[in-house]
Amino acid sequence: MVRKNSIKIIIAFVLLLSINKLNAQFVDLNQIALHDATRVESLLDTIKPSQSFTIRNSSLPQNFEIVSWSKLKVNGFGLNYFHQDNLNLPYGYNDGSMVSSAGAQHLYSPQVNLQWGRITLQIAPEKIISDNRPFERLPENFDGTQNGDAFWRRYYEISENIIENPSRVQTRYSDNNYLGQTSLKYNSKTMSYGVSNENLFWGPGIYHSLVLTNNAPGFLHVTINTHKPIKTIIGNLEGQIIGGSLMNTDVGPTNNDNPYAAQYSVVKPPLGRYITGMIITIEPKWTKNLYLGFSNMAYMYKKDMNGLEDLTPLSNFSKYTRLKKRPALGSVFLRYAMPKDHAELYFEYGRNDRAATPTNIFTDSIPTGYVAGVRKLFPLGLNAKYGAISLNIEVSRLELMNPNQIFNANLTAKRQSWYTNDQVTQGYTNYGQILGSYVGPGSNAQTVQLAWVKGLRKFGFGVERVSHNKDFYYYNYFNGLLYPGPNFKYWADLIYNVSFRWDIGNIILAADYKQADTYNYMWTKTGLGGLYGPSNTDKKNVQINISVKYLISRKF
Repeated sequence: MVRKNSIKIIIAFVLLLSINKLNAQFVDLNQIALHDATRVESLLDTIKPSQSFTIRNSSLPQNFEIVSWSKLKVNGFGLNYFHQDNLNLPYGYNDGSMVSSAGAQHLYSPQVNLQWGRITLQIAPEKIISDNRPFERLPENFDGTQNGDAFWRRYYEISENIIENPSRVQTRYSDNNYLGQTSLKYNSKTMSYGVSNENLFWGPGIYHSLVLTNNAPGFLHVTINTHKPIKTIIGNLEGQIIGGSLMNTDVGPTNNDNPYAAQYSVVKPPLGRYITGMIITIEPKWTKNLYLGFSNMAYMYKKDMNGLEDLTPLSNFSKYTRLKKRPALGSVFLRYAMPKDHAELYFEYGRNDRAATPTNIFTDSIPTGYVAGVRKLFPLGLNAKYGAISLNIEVSRLELMNPNQIFNANLTAKRQSWYTNDQVTQGYTNYGQILGSYVGPGSNAQTVQLAWVKGLRKFGFGVERVSHNKDFYYYNYFNGLLYPGPNFKYWADLIYNVSFRWDIGNIILAADYKQADTYNYMWTKTGLGGLYGPSNTDKKNVQINISVKYLISRKF
């Protein structure tokens, strides 16, 4: 039973939510985020890792070694409440069904996991209530001429017309219901087969992945996946194969209310999209704690599908994705854990035009990207009693490596940035949010986090820098020039954060404070600040997030 002081803490948090204007960017208590607590424990060498942490989902952990068909079991029950409120700009990432919006936003989600023999049913719907209020953008009469004679044309050509990722995903107050983290599966001792709407996160990164994250709402899919490693003669194997449907949004592109911009807008066809992909990770038996793998994904309009060949991810490696109107992307990755040294390093390298393999990833001039990171833990004392200090550095680069990949000799865009596509013009998105790294096409990010950690408990500080769509920046400001273009109009965010997470009995509380300084919003610089001084398009944000999770993980 929950203690009285735990109930008082919940009441205090609810009261705090009701009297404060809050703001946030991510949810620290979703099941995928909580996987990181187990990952940290494995690095502290306090538990034996049972997985590679490169294939994460939102299912509650279970054991299928011994099962019973004689009765229905409740393996777990939870109640989740997340609150976001963006003050000035619509930030939000790695938060599943929550939208990128300004104003207050609430997520309510009950979760129950039922088991009958080897069949599991996880019921976890999500209700999202969001203000989606307007926010200050560029003026409606902004013609872009002070930023190049073709600012809006080039921006729509390389971005808005080949991806459905508006800065304001919904344009009015909304009250939406989603299937959330719901799934129905049949489970053997090592494998699961079923249908799911869960969020997935593929790859070794903590904040970023090139192929699949929980940045967008989960999509309905059929899945075949391991729920524990399979022992083979060459090592422990994990994997997943999925096929599902992506949803569009009826919201217009960013700045589509500006007539100077909207004249270049091309309407996207309201067609259904199919997505299929796979990930395989192996821990070779000769190299303990080294995990190697690859992941890929392809998507296309359902009307262009051609039978079984397009239903499965087996043709994701093809060179002829454009001929089939079946864009694909993929990566190869590694994660090396060093429990005795309380450290790990990881790296993911991918290509945006088809599935990546060790044989094709370095062979030609291709649009590539990477995620790289390292984490070092410093235990406080000889055991885990006092926890540890964690230092984590992660970088993500989706900017095309060579400007020659951005525009052609005739100065038109090649349109091959990450997650964009000129054949499936919604791009690699679901409900208007990117399925891969939240920074989006042509962008880069660097993150440094320093925290005290102990089990689920965490208190930390961090700094993050995000540089937005450098592909467009170079296309607009360096295109056709015989001399270097301006180096003072890049759009970058510098974000400082303080994070907190604490468990009390069956209750987990989390809070996050962020201060974000945005420079040269939408790659523009106006006002009297000169080349390098302040701009009227510089913005500030203060962000706070408070979340509450009540979870019972026991059979009854």
